[in-house]
Amino acid sequence: MTDYRGILRLSSLGLNNRQIADSLGASRTTVIHALQRAAAQGLDWRTAAALSDRELTAKLFPNGNDTPGYRVPDYA
Repeated sequence: MTDYRGILRLSSLGLNNRQIADSLGASRTTVIHALQRAAAQGLDWRTAAALSDRELTAKLFPNGNDTPGYRVPDYA
């Protein structure tokens, strides 16, 4: 699971996207996407600190768009 709170925290400390990705073991694209979603929702480190992981994920992805954008094959 992606550490969105960690992404916001490290971003508030002034680290760049590559440094954040390296620190958390995430891809740079994931970091960029999470920061864009947080900015669109008006979230920063202070507001994210008060939320649980589930609440933070729900605020970042309100429509539940964390499923793949491709069609999963029917193996049966």
